[in-house]
Amino acid sequence: MQWPSHIAVKAAGAVDINGVFTRQLDISYEDLPVYGNLKEFSLSACRSPDETGQLQWGWIIGRDGVPAYGCVAERKESIPMSGWQCFQGPPPAPTLHLLSASELPQFSLEEARQRAFAGDLHLAVKAFREVFHYKSMLFASGRGCARLHVELAQLLCRCQQKDAALAEVKEALNLWPSLPEALLLKAQLYEETDDGPAALLAKQCWLMLPEGQKKLRKECQELLENLGEALDASLPCCLAPCYLEGVDDEASEEGLDEASASHVESLEVKGSSLKEVNGVYEPCRDQISNHCPSFVNGHGFRLSLEVLPAPNGEATRGWVIGKDAAGYFGTKDLDDERRFPLEDGKWSCFAAARGATAPTSSVANVAKVDSAIEKGYQARLEGRGEEAVALFRSCLKMSRIRRDLRVLAGWLRVLGQRSKRMKMDSSNTPKCWFSSLT
Repeated sequence: MQWPSHIAVKAAGAVDINGVFTRQLDISYEDLPVYGNLKEFSLSACRSPDETGQLQWGWIIGRDGVPAYGCVAERKESIPMSGWQCFQGPPPAPTLHLLSASELPQFSLEEARQRAFAGDLHLAVKAFREVFHYKSMLFASGRGCARLHVELAQLLCRCQQKDAALAEVKEALNLWPSLPEALLLKAQLYEETDDGPAALLAKQCWLMLPEGQKKLRKECQELLENLGEALDASLPCCLAPCYLEGVDDEASEEGLDEASASHVESLEVKGSSLKEVNGVYEPCRDQISNHCPSFVNGHGFRLSLEVLPAPNGEATRGWVIGKDAAGYFGTKDLDDERRFPLEDGKWSCFAAARGATAPTSSVANVAKVDSAIEKGYQARLEGRGEEAVALFRSCLKMSRIRRDLRVLAGWLRVLGQRSKRMKMDSSNTPKCWFSSLT
């Protein structure tokens, strides 16, 4: 007989019993399986006398020889899903549900969160670690997994396991470098030991947070105020003096003007009937197509500038949305003066998207940046590596750039330079800041 691997116990008055019961492969009774949960309660078969004194089969849930709930079984090989009665456990009696492989991950995650909410912190930590076995089934992209690492890190902080919490935060930032919750938690963990990294992380978090996340913004603001920092993109106070040592604010910046230029930080695609195609596309690291950065969304779809065949046999350039080397949608044409997809809905379907509706628009999130930065950016995109490096180094001598955290973080990462005095490394730098440069 094929016994189930996992059974869900729900709605019991004894809340420690509720959750996932897993088959114990090294334990059996009368050749029947025994199941156990995180609280060391067991679900097993038993025989007891009925009113006439004859032995009958049933199943019980209990611990240390004390039955909490029980149910008579028509056959010993049949685990009853309903009809349970209270023995030593408080009402109500539970119901059971056989968990399929597809149901197990979500139910395990719910149990972990419920145990955390109930204050059973150490058991909740154990439950969360079990959930990571199913991360590929729970999340379509690394971003969902990154949020799960942050949940576990927050729980570990409540358990006063700060080193373990920091390790989880670092895992989250590896998966999603600009995740505000992870940046803020890392800053809070560093606050007690070193103000430098804490201030830098808190500033990065502040710059990343949208207006709608009021709770996080309040926490971040309070942390920055505690550290004596302004709510802007300037370098942290404890880092700027040593890093700007020897920089003349009035130094000549010949050849590098202060005019602003446009920089595409992200693209939002809307209107496709394929839901996974819609959403925000961010620049990819080291992925350049036809001298333009490529962009990727949370579902793994890539938006890039490609050479497309035309009916007259000539080739033309156009933006393509695709996945796994298959094109789904594309722009019909592209104005050479525009470096990002058109906003007026000129998208068409390719074979891979047969039967689907093409996107209706693509909106670019364009930031105004120093023109000196854009010159280096374009030099690198066009393969002029030596020129780009020279421009980067020139820009790092400019006071107006060195005082701006947004710019400085991205450019230091481009050059692979780390200031030991600043204790700033690439793990502290959000991916979205000039991410296509790195």
